[in-house]
Amino acid sequence: MLEKFKSRKLFMAVIIRSAAAPIATSTRGSDGAAAVSSLPPLRAMLPFGMGHVLLIAACYLDVMMAYFLLDGPALGVYAASAVLPKTLLTLTMPMLQVTYRVTLDAHARGDRSSGTPARGMAITLLVALVGAAVIALGSDILCGGPFGVRRCQPGPMTTMLLAILPFCALRLVLILQLARHRDWYPLALAPAVVAFVLLAPFGTVSIEGLADRFLIFGLASVVYYTAVSLAVYLWSSRRQPPLGPA
Repeated sequence: MLEKFKSRKLFMAVIIRSAAAPIATSTRGSDGAAAVSSLPPLRAMLPFGMGHVLLIAACYLDVMMAYFLLDGPALGVYAASAVLPKTLLTLTMPMLQVTYRVTLDAHARGDRSSGTPARGMAITLLVALVGAAVIALGSDILCGGPFGVRRCQPGPMTTMLLAILPFCALRLVLILQLARHRDWYPLALAPAVVAFVLLAPFGTVSIEGLADRFLIFGLASVVYYTAVSLAVYLWSSRRQPPLGPA
């Protein structure tokens, strides 16, 4: 009973530590002072809020599923192995906030030539890749070592480090969609989330197996969302009337 309580306590610590920071919505006036815009109606805020919640839930869905699929000791090992990967995923949030703010301002100005989204994606992926490499190379010290995270296992942790790369890219793309007022686009991720929740319990669920399934979920979500976005873009392009002679 004590072992199960400790595992649940460690699980909750991972969830709390991995909570994403809110996106700033304040603006600057002409005199440089902070100006707070009036809140839009709830009906307009609902798609944005649902999309943002869905995005964060997808990034930490494996830890939440582990709570229901793994027993006490295995849950403790999985939660401990997820501490460093989820922390690294959270550390990229400030770059997303900056990219969101700049993209939002560029969209308001009608500036379509800004290279900020590409630079933001490159920097975010670079930080995630370098961080994952550093943690993987130092796994003997950081994971399960005398000065590292107790009960952490290098194998599942390495798989989770690989999984954060597609989720960093997916999270950035979805945040950019929100910055361009395409609030309904992130909701297209819902079928992928539901599919993972339904398929993850099938078969024998182990620590390594759940980590592998989450990696596949991340890669499949990127492919799926890219295909959906491309289909929506082509459909909307065909609906636009052709430009005739002046």
